[in-house]
Amino acid sequence: MRRPYVDIPPEHLPAIEDLPGKDLQPVARAIERVLPGLGVRVVMILAQEFPGLPLYMHNVDDLINEYFYRCMREEYDRGGTTAKELAMKYGFQLRHTEKILASSGKQPSLADSRQLKLFG
Repeated sequence: MRRPYVDIPPEHLPAIEDLPGKDLQPVARAIERVLPGLGVRVVMILAQEFPGLPLYMHNVDDLINEYFYRCMREEYDRGGTTAKELAMKYGFQLRHTEKILASSGKQPSLADSRQLKLFG
């Protein structure tokens, strides 16, 4: 039986350098860059929730791109923004941005795009 989660008070949390293993420290530092003061706390939660499991992070670029596509579409539909401005803002090439904006407005979901690749 697994021990219940232990919520260590902030003043008793270890320093990032004191986290065990080679994988926890970089994860804690990455979290710290985005959520200052929470890196060790979040890593402690993950380590207690998934003890001993090897760490593998899937690439989430497709999910981020889907979000960007929706944002670009919404901004463009509101007006006052050009495709060139959106391409620069979101870091896409102009031609790719134009394809996104020329689409029906609904990007295929990640599952749909994988299915299309299977048969395409």
